[in-house]
Amino acid sequence: MKTLNKIASIILILTLTTASAQDANIKNIKIHFNGEFNLLSFYMNVGGIDSLNFLFDTGFDVNVLDQSIAENLGFDLSNTITEQQPGGEMTYAKIENVKLAYGEQVLYSENFISAPISQLGMLIGQPIHGIIGMEFMKKYVIELDYENATLMLSSLLSDFNLNDFEKIEVNCDDGQPFMMGSVANPDATIFPAKLKMDTGSLDAVGFNKNYLDEAHLINDNTQVNSSSGVGVGGETFGIQFRLNEIKMGSYYFNDIVVGATLEAGGTEIREDAGTIGAELLMRFNWVLDFDNNTAYLKPNKFFGQEQALDRSGIWLIEGENGEKIIYKIVKNSPGEQAGLKEGMWIESIDGINATSISLFELTQILKQEDGTKVSIEVKDAESPVIIELKSLI
Repeated sequence: MKTLNKIASIILILTLTTASAQDANIKNIKIHFNGEFNLLSFYMNVGGIDSLNFLFDTGFDVNVLDQSIAENLGFDLSNTITEQQPGGEMTYAKIENVKLAYGEQVLYSENFISAPISQLGMLIGQPIHGIIGMEFMKKYVIELDYENATLMLSSLLSDFNLNDFEKIEVNCDDGQPFMMGSVANPDATIFPAKLKMDTGSLDAVGFNKNYLDEAHLINDNTQVNSSSGVGVGGETFGIQFRLNEIKMGSYYFNDIVVGATLEAGGTEIREDAGTIGAELLMRFNWVLDFDNNTAYLKPNKFFGQEQALDRSGIWLIEGENGEKIIYKIVKNSPGEQAGLKEGMWIESIDGINATSISLFELTQILKQEDGTKVSIEVKDAESPVIIELKSLI
């Protein structure tokens, strides 16, 4: 649901100084990533600046560099374009021939677009200086190892051991990786589903509004919760519910909590069914050969793991100084029933200073089993708030 196809088309027309993966012998470059929230982020050197944190995001067709970083590097950002994105309009500029390195390893130069994306770091409690998208990924064959939190880059598919991997077709003709799967609705009717592989999505699955309606994924007996999200263009609105069944490759997942976007700045209606996000993707190790419209997957140790769900109804973000703030709260959830409100600052949880732990660690506390009681101290409150966790859906 994050697409920048117009810019991708422009970039493809430019005369590039980069080589394709087949023009050089790139072999076994191992990149270690931070896997919090099942996302993939790692630090790279860009234009000579070390320690810039990038998200590896198959949901983006191009690479993105935060506007403030681009300005500090002295890039010319005068050539701007405005385009509709999930949540609203987004204005960005294109940048050519940006030098990348990981540690001592110099990678191919890349083209980027520049946009103000640093605020997205509040959602995961770590800085986001840029996004590595499909323009980068199609230059390599990539092994994505969620078990060991590593990416491996090589020029050739033959550099990887594909024993026990299942081969699937991934259509990348439009700059984004789509795979065919299927879903079963509450009536057990099977519908084919064209789903985008989106390593940058926190959801298990995120359906578009048109597919939600066409496949009749909910009925009068379906328990539905309202939900909010954030796209690159701003806030989105949708619902959560339990899906009867989804198939990816030859693998099935049943009774999982998924989302559907109802409002996203006009981008909630699309030709495809939606996205497969990190909550399902992390249950496999992958070899991605996007240049040849192919991927390989193999279940890993997370395959049978219970879906991690919030049981508080509190959506927390992190401020500039590590403060944890309630951004959204689900109606009638344990958090709201205990008196918590949007905008409140969490000072401690179960006696632990909230600024001393990561946003990820704090959210894990709120995913404990039903019946767990959690003590939350709110700034300027006279006494802690006690909430009893329970499944929301």
